[in-house]
Amino acid sequence: MLVRGTTFLAWTFLCELVFLLGFLPARALGGAEAWRCALFRGWARPAGRLLGMRIEVRGRAPQPPYLLVSNHLSYVDIILLAGETSSVFVSKAEIAHWPLVGWLARTMGTLFLDRGKKREVARIGTEIAQCFERGQGVCLFPEGTSSGGADVLPFRSSLLEPAVRGQWPVWTATLSYRTEAGSPPAHERVAWWRDMPFLPHFLGLLRLDGFDARVVFGEAPHSGCDRKDLAGRLHAAVSSNFKPMMESTDPCLSLRA
Repeated sequence: MLVRGTTFLAWTFLCELVFLLGFLPARALGGAEAWRCALFRGWARPAGRLLGMRIEVRGRAPQPPYLLVSNHLSYVDIILLAGETSSVFVSKAEIAHWPLVGWLARTMGTLFLDRGKKREVARIGTEIAQCFERGQGVCLFPEGTSSGGADVLPFRSSLLEPAVRGQWPVWTATLSYRTEAGSPPAHERVAWWRDMPFLPHFLGLLRLDGFDARVVFGEAPHSGCDRKDLAGRLHAAVSSNFKPMMESTDPCLSLRA
């Protein structure tokens, strides 16, 4: 655990250093976003392996520009999707202030949403539209929270408004995780939900011998003129490819504070 954790941190700091050294020259040449995207993806794949992630990909990842929606189970979702796509992520505002994680998220261009302020939805919608117009891919988690993997929570539709106005294609990704026989189940050690403190959870993740990560990309994009209808169809598409990670016996099990 110690070796893997130390190597993960060292790899992260190395990639941050390379990013910072190359960012100003890249911006001078008009390639700042391409540089950011390449470094993020280049960091994510080895980072996932260092955490013990064994990845199975089904379908093809969309090519920018796109809006990609996914179910949300853990912070490792971002590592998994960043390694397979060229995405800017939408995340809750609290993460921007976390040690190390917030620093990494800020430098990689994450769009931070304060869910407690209604005006924030319009601001993030504008930023999503700007990313799309610049030819970037944007990934968001419309459940609005992470879960233990009993099912896919209902999708919130507010951040789909730019896609409806612009008639953009919206793609889907479905994520699920499994641990080895005899190991603690994925809903305890990989999914990060309810009131799990971050650091103990991350250390528990490192104690695993490894875990399987499965991502299924939708075969075709969706579009629509009504965001609530679009959210419903996207939810159905993600759910159709989802493999439950736990039994849904308690209506409160899927919710994380």
